[in-house]
Amino acid sequence: MTVLILTAVMKVTIFSPSYVANKAEQTDAAQELVTSVNTDLNTAGVTQNIVTNKMMGAVFETEYRLLLNGNVASAQLSQQIQARISSLISQRAEVTGVSSQISSTLLKAISAELTSQFQQKIHSKVAPVQSELYAANQYNFYAIVASGILMILMFVISIFRHHFWRSFGPGLLIAGLLTAGAAGGIMLQYSDLVSGLSTIQVQLANTVGQSTVVMAGFIGLMMLLLGFMITMGHRVFSKN
Repeated sequence: MTVLILTAVMKVTIFSPSYVANKAEQTDAAQELVTSVNTDLNTAGVTQNIVTNKMMGAVFETEYRLLLNGNVASAQLSQQIQARISSLISQRAEVTGVSSQISSTLLKAISAELTSQFQQKIHSKVAPVQSELYAANQYNFYAIVASGILMILMFVISIFRHHFWRSFGPGLLIAGLLTAGAAGGIMLQYSDLVSGLSTIQVQLANTVGQSTVVMAGFIGLMMLLLGFMITMGHRVFSKN
């Protein structure tokens, strides 16, 4: 049960492109990109700040999704990122009413420049761990499936042997204790785990990583409390 909880939490946080992208758009690197490109646009005569942090988050989500799905050639990834940026800028320009100020030539130049800066400041820091991300995502999925099947089998067996509540309470209590303990242990070693990482990697770890650990710890404590209540309740009712 502990493995199922931990892997499920990681699936909706660390291995969720939308969740990670939401955290990435809050980093200093994303803000620097936004400021730099908007400055260039203002120089080119586009007075509205059409590039936003939310846009950078959407671009990062595209890249992160590609990285999690396996090895993507650098040229192919660059093309997909540039196409995504171009589409987002066009949509944003229409919303802000400055589409007439952005010619196709300017749009292509902006997209190419933003893609170049994105790869330099963000992609270059994430790409080195691409193979590790892909492998971890695959193993996490297999662990979810395996632990889920095991949980179902244990659930069925306990029902057929008529001791579901007698085993469910202590099992939940122990699983909660292990989950909360694992989360607490990671938090205690957190500074050592992030040492040596680049700035953006540390920023992502401080947001995505810590929120993942906190979520797992909270779920573990709730499981611990619920398991204790079920165990004590079963003992009281069985005596009566």
